[in-house]
Amino acid sequence: MKTKIIGLLAITMLSFTMLSAQKIKSFEIKSPDGKIILNVEAGNKLQWSVRDNDQQIISPSAISLQLENGEILGANVKIVSSKVIKTDNVFSAVNYKKSSITDQFNQLIINCKGNYGVIFRVYDEGVAYRFLTQRKDELIVKGEEANFNFTADHKAFIPYMWDYRDGKIFNSSFEALYKEINISKFAGDSLAFMPVLVDVGNNKKAVILEADLEDYPGMYLNINETHKGFMGVFAPYPLEAKLNGYGGINLIPTKRADYIARVKGTRNFPWRIIVISNQDKDLLNNDIVQKLSSPSRLKDISWIHPGQVAWDWWNDRNISHVDFKAGMNTITYKYFIDFAANNKIKYIILDGGWSLALDLTKIRPELNLQEIIDYGKQKDVGVILWASWYAVTQQMDKVFPLYSGMGVKGFKIDFVDRDDQLAVASLYEIAEKAANNHLLIDFHGVYKPTGLQKTYPNVIGFEGVKGLENYKWAIEDQPRYVVTIPFVRMISGPMDYTPGAMRNSNKENFRPISSNPMSQGTRCQQLAMYVVFEAPLQMLSDNPTVYMKEQECTDFITKVPTTFDETVALNGKVGEYVAIARRKGEVWFAGAMSNWNERDLTLDFSFLGDGDYQAVVFKDGINADRDATDYKKEVFKISKSTKLNIHMAPGGGWAARIEAPGSSFAQTGGPNIDGIKRKWLDIAYDSKSQSQKLDIYIPAEGEGPFPVILSIHGGAFMSGDKRDSQVTPMLEGLKHGYAVVSINYRLSGEAIFPAQIYDVKAALRWIKANTKQYNLNPDKVAAWGGSAGGHLSALLGTSGGVKELEDLTQGNADKSSRIQAVVDWFGPTDFLKMDEQLKESKVSNPMIHSVPDSPESLLIGKNLDDAPELVKAANPETYITKDDPPFFIQHGLIDHLVPYQGSVNLAKKLEQILGKENVTIELLPGTDHGGPNYETEKNISKVFVFLDKYLKKQNK
Repeated sequence: MKTKIIGLLAITMLSFTMLSAQKIKSFEIKSPDGKIILNVEAGNKLQWSVRDNDQQIISPSAISLQLENGEILGANVKIVSSKVIKTDNVFSAVNYKKSSITDQFNQLIINCKGNYGVIFRVYDEGVAYRFLTQRKDELIVKGEEANFNFTADHKAFIPYMWDYRDGKIFNSSFEALYKEINISKFAGDSLAFMPVLVDVGNNKKAVILEADLEDYPGMYLNINETHKGFMGVFAPYPLEAKLNGYGGINLIPTKRADYIARVKGTRNFPWRIIVISNQDKDLLNNDIVQKLSSPSRLKDISWIHPGQVAWDWWNDRNISHVDFKAGMNTITYKYFIDFAANNKIKYIILDGGWSLALDLTKIRPELNLQEIIDYGKQKDVGVILWASWYAVTQQMDKVFPLYSGMGVKGFKIDFVDRDDQLAVASLYEIAEKAANNHLLIDFHGVYKPTGLQKTYPNVIGFEGVKGLENYKWAIEDQPRYVVTIPFVRMISGPMDYTPGAMRNSNKENFRPISSNPMSQGTRCQQLAMYVVFEAPLQMLSDNPTVYMKEQECTDFITKVPTTFDETVALNGKVGEYVAIARRKGEVWFAGAMSNWNERDLTLDFSFLGDGDYQAVVFKDGINADRDATDYKKEVFKISKSTKLNIHMAPGGGWAARIEAPGSSFAQTGGPNIDGIKRKWLDIAYDSKSQSQKLDIYIPAEGEGPFPVILSIHGGAFMSGDKRDSQVTPMLEGLKHGYAVVSINYRLSGEAIFPAQIYDVKAALRWIKANTKQYNLNPDKVAAWGGSAGGHLSALLGTSGGVKELEDLTQGNADKSSRIQAVVDWFGPTDFLKMDEQLKESKVSNPMIHSVPDSPESLLIGKNLDDAPELVKAANPETYITKDDPPFFIQHGLIDHLVPYQGSVNLAKKLEQILGKENVTIELLPGTDHGGPNYETEKNISKVFVFLDKYLKKQNK
């Protein structure tokens, strides 16, 4: 009988086990390329695991949300429904390292009894999951279980919290070097902040991070019970706080609740992410945070302008060779503005001390802030103000409209030093209210970015990195750190590292200096940081006097954009070296850096388009190991077949600007005008802007009156200059008996369309009003430009009698704005059709124009689809009449920026009205945007044959 009872008990237990097993539901979902496999098991626990190419990356790991009422979302899971979705999409990126992102993933949604669910996504580069709830009442989240169980005791790169504010955990600056240790050696007295990188073997890396963190505490990591994995830890909800910590301006919680968050009953929780790479360099070009973050909530982003900043704090305002006492005073910041204006730097910053730390309305007596702002406006330089986070939280409803009204462009907000729920929610509130007042935000003393920069694109800076400022007082290994963060921290988003030191030191000679500080590593490593590090608001950390002494390096730095259209990861190994290339428009930039090891690398330039490019290269000098400021500049040709061997000194770097000769962006410097005897430079044709100036050149011989070539520079409506290399082919006109007038106009960063054509016409009217003084012929004027300059030339030619495109308050209203000829090189026409036409062209790496930060969108001030009337008004085809001048149009057939079909359509319409005899169009095979084919001697001669025909014939 006893045996029967035991047997019955065994059968009963077996039946219970089988019943439990039957209740477990398993799901498998693969990445689009089929290589990454995510498995989900839902039963007594909700667990996930990940394989990559048959290698287990994450072993089964439990996840759940624990509510205050004792309910656990993720325990005893009862699935109501599940669904798999495949998505293949492309979206536009704003203020980013590329202009568009391919968003391709497979998604599993599990809906569970209890009105909650979990979303799992699998990308080719990693996996992510998030909880969601659909309940009426508020939820109090007691805790969250997030486990990342690896298969072995792998080596990890771990940034620990260490500099606790007021000695309290969950209060730190989020700045730390990486401890490179096995997971089991995780410190018992601290937590790691994310991202954290794990070397899982076979050259694979896994990076743990989070995205779409809103109204919820950030996740830290601690070692879990497996001793080869991590678990999430969250700051408890703050109940009481006091001012203390650094300088008495940190708001430090003194009492915390026994829960982590109070949230709405219906919401999505943050994404938990594992990025997986099969080679280290793949981590350098990862978009997963952008893909997983909430879209922009701003309808109008035309006022948001990323750029570089002349920064005062790091260099302690140690300017010299001036006749005034440098310091935090009005005249010092005017000096900074002059430096910024001369180098086309968009902003200066007034760091801590311009006001009382806790009252932003009380300005330092030595500063006339309005005078500084107004002076900056005259020079086209914006002003950004530093502020403590606490002061902003107390005063933003007052100071945001106050300082925005004065003309301030943004705030650098510092010493957040927390990421509990209230701190995270505060950053979203600040971003929204700043946007309402057209203010940019740069967050410092802050946790890593998690997508706020996408949701509110006016947030264009995050610290959360152990930046250059630390080497005013630290002797830690900077070169190893700077070749680690691109693979780890930078996956989260932009990082305000603040590069640009001009006092550079090798390992032996470095010492921390608070005032007049230096950097570890070479000069070229500092230059390379401007290419490698993502920072839409990028600082120049050293002082203007030093930059002016090092103008050659300064010229390189200030020509590097802060956002890009394309990024290519060239090479890299975490903690060892990094090499990246980025494209803006038609100009490429490349940067490489090494740790303290001397290194040779081979860079493959197959990402370039067809034809020869000109590379302006800065490389470590032969003695850079002894004197880290030693560098050599070289200029040479490269092409997509080039494989270039580079050498980097210990702590070294390499940086290059690469462009096609004759590029309309023309960032190789200006022409040599010293030999032109008869010239007048920087003449103002109006006073609304410092941009409204022109240069006049006339032939060395003859008294005229000379026919005039009006040179209109390109640069995507947002860059370029009347004295850059674009004017070089036009200056050939001096040898042919033409005067050349090169004009600047307001770029889209200063004013939107039609300001640009207003300026071009105002300059033309000014020329006609002053022809006698300069020996010019007012009845013989041709416009010539490439790209954006070609567009404005064509628009000038077709809208000569259109008063709606003239601002007659700029003067000389009695003068006609008609001209006698147009040379249009690769200019855009119908902005709305450009994407479709580029697709038809089947060119490599076509630019996407229907995005918020495309040159055309920035010119119009709106998304193109939202402004069809303005787009029509900007189209030269709109105004064609029989009174228009003859046109000479050229366009490359493999132009990847501006489609040649636009020029073809313009020519057809001109021919219909002007007659074929007055329109010449040539399509150049094998020619991209700009490029050497335009500026050959043969082609320039063609242009002058055309101009001679119409500008040197006798008047009727």
